[in-house]
Amino acid sequence: MSRIAAIAVAGFLTAASYAATFTVNTTADTIDILPGNGVAADAAGNTSLRAAIMEANADGGADDIVLPAGTFTLSGANDDDLGISGDIDILSNLTLTGAGAGLTIIDANNIDRVIDVGNGAALLSGLTIRNGLVQGAGAGIRIGAGTSVTITNCDIGGNDTADNNNAAGGALGGGIFIEAAPLIGGGTAGSLTLSNSTIAENTCNDVGVAGNTEGGGIFNGGNLTIRNTTISGNVCTGANVPGSNGGGIASSAGTVTIQNSTIAANSARGAGGNLFRGGGTLTVQNSIISGGLGGPTNCGGTITSQGFNISDDGSCGLNGSGDLADTDPLLGELADNGGPTRTHLPTAESPAIDGGDDDNCQGTDQRGIMRPQQQGCDVGAVEVTPVDGSGAAGDDTDNDGIGDDFDGDGQPDDADNDGAPDAEEDENNNGVPDGLDDTDSDGTPDAADPDQQGGDNGNDNNGNDNNGNDNNGNDNNGNDNNGNDNNANDNNGNDNNANGNDNQDNANDNDAGMDGLDDTPQDCGECGNGADMLLLVVPFSLVGAARRRRRR
Repeated sequence: MSRIAAIAVAGFLTAASYAATFTVNTTADTIDILPGNGVAADAAGNTSLRAAIMEANADGGADDIVLPAGTFTLSGANDDDLGISGDIDILSNLTLTGAGAGLTIIDANNIDRVIDVGNGAALLSGLTIRNGLVQGAGAGIRIGAGTSVTITNCDIGGNDTADNNNAAGGALGGGIFIEAAPLIGGGTAGSLTLSNSTIAENTCNDVGVAGNTEGGGIFNGGNLTIRNTTISGNVCTGANVPGSNGGGIASSAGTVTIQNSTIAANSARGAGGNLFRGGGTLTVQNSIISGGLGGPTNCGGTITSQGFNISDDGSCGLNGSGDLADTDPLLGELADNGGPTRTHLPTAESPAIDGGDDDNCQGTDQRGIMRPQQQGCDVGAVEVTPVDGSGAAGDDTDNDGIGDDFDGDGQPDDADNDGAPDAEEDENNNGVPDGLDDTDSDGTPDAADPDQQGGDNGNDNNGNDNNGNDNNGNDNNGNDNNGNDNNANDNNGNDNNANGNDNQDNANDNDAGMDGLDDTPQDCGECGNGADMLLLVVPFSLVGAARRRRRR
């Protein structure tokens, strides 16, 4: 190798070494003992969140930091911009990825804000950001001038900006603060792209006489793009009532663009319980603005509509194509409706269903579900999936975003393999879709019920025992026992008809009714040859777990 080539290779390796992946392996809040050496390690040799951030700031590269599930509680004094204690200070390009909102939690424990992006570009994904407390601006996340931040699949909640001074200033951006461009010396404003996330239950509070509070959820002084996001239950309060604006979002400059999002149940003592535009532009499309408490109720300032929005009052001045003003969107409570973050699920009668603009809706909803699901895209952050068994292969009875799949094979259930999902069929004519039959009325569909998966202690699905009677034309509501001999001594060489032919009573057991597994004249290729068919049925349970996060 020539000397020039060797130098080139060495230079490449040196440059590459500055971009690293740091995998955090402890929830302890410990510092990096030697920032800049390429190793994120505390005194014990572990990689903490803080150590990884410090090393990433020092190496100057575009680093990846991977966080496992767990709660990372911050400690130490505040007002530190070097990342040694208090909030997490991001000063270079990096990606911070958690295991999922609700799984990976960064908790400031009310000692400081949670994250301060002071330089570079940052991508934050799969995190819960909570319990930030700061005097001034941005208790959850502060996005400085000149920085660019992308947030996706995150839950930012329970953060509080406060200002107890009587001087002018105030508390801005309880959840997120985006800084404007400097007035002197030039430069650019901060920018944020926010998607598939929830900003909820953040507050801004100022008890000073002269102070203002704006943006309980988000305060924007730069550029903000919001897609497939829920902003709910954020509050702005203050002694200076006319200055307490924008419980959900307040914008003083720059641009705000909101698409396929739900802004609901936010409140402010001043103008715009949900949205307030004090400067710049604020544009909404395919979005829901509802349940705001303020004066006026939902919106303050001029809001620009690009169409297909719903507001439950007239304060937003919606006049675009497809807009519905003074219309209740009929939303459910903020809850776990599937997906990584909490949402407001429209009820079955909601005008948001199929009410969006198909040409301009997002490809998926906040939960990652494809749009559209029915006749058209839905308005807001959530795309409602069909639940009535009326003809779509993606019928989703529990609305968790997964087509009914009680047998756990990854496909919508089609027990008789005729191409029609069970949710569309009722072959036993009991008025209930086959996929939802619940013979023993225990609340669990037969296909997911261990009691109905073969045998049931000698009792078939109609309560008749199977001591030699099962395969004489009675096939348990179309379930032919699938190789379970039900006390008929089938595995001793005697099948249920003592003739060596298992399940061959009529040679067409499964064409007389849906047996849940096959659609052929014979149950298997070996039937009629004295060989039984053994099928292992693994019950698939549907478990819904409502996640509740601790809030301040």
